[in-house]
Amino acid sequence: MQIYATIEDYKKYGEGLIDEAKQEKYLLDASTQIDTLTFNRIYGNYISERQKTLIMMATVKQADFLYQNKEVLKAMFSSFSAGKVSMTIDKDKMIKEGKVYTTNEVSSLLSNSGLSCLNFYG
Repeated sequence: MQIYATIEDYKKYGEGLIDEAKQEKYLLDASTQIDTLTFNRIYGNYISERQKTLIMMATVKQADFLYQNKEVLKAMFSSFSAGKVSMTIDKDKMIKEGKVYTTNEVSSLLSNSGLSCLNFYG
């Protein structure tokens, strides 16, 4: 499994929300999801420097997204209530690509790389 962004990349482009001890785990999880979002086209393909940069930035953004939304993404339900208190989890503000939730920003970065479209000829 390849990680598409380093801890140094995260420090430069990330929001700085993830504890240093957990950054590698979130970058690995994000890289796995980037593989899914790009239909595993990164591994073994020639990737231009521009594409590498876009993939790295998307990985950093996805890691922050996973960290910020970890509880929402793990939730097996969309709403609950207890007494007079109720809560609705709104996953509609997230983009779902297959089984992966992401953001418009990550989706746009990957789209610009040319690796996330269905009619890719590589």
